[in-house]
Amino acid sequence: QMLVPEYQQMKNILELLDSTKEEEMGKWGTRLEEDIKIFHESVTGMKTASQDERLLEDVEFIDPILSIVEGLKADVTELENKAKANAKFQAVFGQQLERYPELEEISSDVNLKLSMWE
Repeated sequence: QMLVPEYQQMKNILELLDSTKEEEMGKWGTRLEEDIKIFHESVTGMKTASQDERLLEDVEFIDPILSIVEGLKADVTELENKAKANAKFQAVFGQQLERYPELEEISSDVNLKLSMWE
């Protein structure tokens, strides 16, 4: 009898959450779609950055170039992690999974340039 008020309160909270579940899923799904659009813009920006002509030129001092390529590698890794997170959320929300072949190309390109300068 001592737990009856707590049980009823918990039951009411669960009923409230259940009644707003679809609305909340819709909001999160919309937010995910917006995040994916921004992600595509980030990939496009990364592609531009990875095509920097300085990364292919012969230079006397490699440290500045190596620093740029290492920064690009870190940025690509961050984008790859974001792509994996997006895929998880798309699965949760029942959305069609996005593929990012351009990101894979950028990653390969940056890795090649990194190995060239190391």
